[in-house]
Amino acid sequence: MIKLIADSLTNAEISKEMEVKSSVLNGIRKNLISKTRSKNIASLVSFAYKYGLLKV
Repeated sequence: MIKLIADSLTNAEISKEMEVKSSVLNGIRKNLISKTRSKNIASLVSFAYKYGLLKV
């Protein structure tokens, strides 16, 4: 999911790609932000790059 966010997909596009409802997607996003202690989506993507979860 973080890669899809980093690729600038919209919520609707991510929901379709992952085959989940947008309400489930919002829950997943909140959990990722919480577990990584990020403040927002930008810092979540930064975290993913920093720890090698995403490649440039």
